[in-house]
Amino acid sequence: MNIQYNGICIRNAEKADCAQLAVWWNDGSVMAHAGFPNGLNTSAEKIAEQIADDSDDTIRRLIIEYEGRPIGETSFTVTEDNSAEIGIKICEPEYQEKGLGRVILSLLIRALFDAGREKILLDTNLKNTRARHVYEMLGFRKLRINVDSWTDQVGIPQSFIDYELTPEHFHSFLAEDKGGQETMSKVLVAYFSASGVTARVAERLAKAAGADLFEIVPAVPYTKADLNWMNRNSRSSVEMKDRSSRPAIASRIDDPEQYGTVFVGFPIWWYREPSIIDTFMESYDFTGKTVVPFATSGSSGLGDSARNLQALAKGAKVEEGKRFPARVSEEDLAAWAAKWL
Repeated sequence: MNIQYNGICIRNAEKADCAQLAVWWNDGSVMAHAGFPNGLNTSAEKIAEQIADDSDDTIRRLIIEYEGRPIGETSFTVTEDNSAEIGIKICEPEYQEKGLGRVILSLLIRALFDAGREKILLDTNLKNTRARHVYEMLGFRKLRINVDSWTDQVGIPQSFIDYELTPEHFHSFLAEDKGGQETMSKVLVAYFSASGVTARVAERLAKAAGADLFEIVPAVPYTKADLNWMNRNSRSSVEMKDRSSRPAIASRIDDPEQYGTVFVGFPIWWYREPSIIDTFMESYDFTGKTVVPFATSGSSGLGDSARNLQALAKGAKVEEGKRFPARVSEEDLAAWAAKWL
């Protein structure tokens, strides 16, 4: 197998790759979800013996490269009923949670279906919410949840989910499979946080969505006194009473054109978005982009925030968005964000 797509290469593992595979397989941080938090303690020589008899009709280990650099591995095993059991690991941290996994899986799955495989099977750790989200976006159906069905390398009980995918349910993330719509465009989670609550939700959302994270940093930080909403003369009170107020921002997005979907997060101030969000919306050209607001608040909804953002970004499609409590889970965020990914 040798698949090339937009800088991605999926190719058969060779003897020359065994040293790199050994580094990954011996790294507990890479192997933890597979049940080996201490790594496999293997060698390049042992791995070379394992892959020597690989074939497309039995088992095949594959190397994933991005722009010429090995970043991970995938594999498939052909079963007696002509299904293929697959696995994937993006091993290099800087390439994780960037949206590459769903494209790589789309390439592999399409190739396996094209080769005549009737079903694709895989399993993943119950706690691996990011992987579960990606698999379900691709069309995988849960077969069963196996609770505490095995113990990992250090004796901790683990639960996993079995998934199955058939051709009619396959949802590819490749541009040519989407009628020419480019699905490699990246996702950004941009946020302003005064107390840290929105920041924590934004971090979980970015992880769940495989998105880049950008903090909207005020040029002049807000003090506790600035945020005293009970004082009519506090900085935040004055800004929110003046709809033309545009607090300066110290940070800027690198290459904003690369993002097709932008989640914009903020706390609710005076039943709407803080004025610094208005500054952010006027600082970039959002034409053709999807903007999804999300907010944190104890009880207040988004009010007119979506309408306000749409007025400031006329060429964008601004969704209604949603308010979240501070303790919203990554899994709930993933389920909510899925329709825009």
